[in-house]
Amino acid sequence: MRWQVDSGGVWESRLLGILAATLAVFGVAAVYGASSIWAVRHGDPGGMYAVRQLEGVAVGLVLLLVGARVDYHHWRGLAWPFLGLIALLLLILLLP
Repeated sequence: MRWQVDSGGVWESRLLGILAATLAVFGVAAVYGASSIWAVRHGDPGGMYAVRQLEGVAVGLVLLLVGARVDYHHWRGLAWPFLGLIALLLLILLLP
């Protein structure tokens, strides 16, 4: 059986979406597994940190959908400012 390659890039988009969703699910599960006992010991609900993680996933999904609708030529003009912003945010992690 031969694999048929679609020139429209549909399967790549689907694969990327499936991989992102899988990583998000495993990330929420990891946060819940790592923080539920800690939260209960400190009097908080066990899923508190997992819910916060889910909120972040929801915000990221909305930003993804908005960003996907913008013409890519617009993003190309913002590439260098975004790169500078990301470098600055990564430097913040090095602060004591």
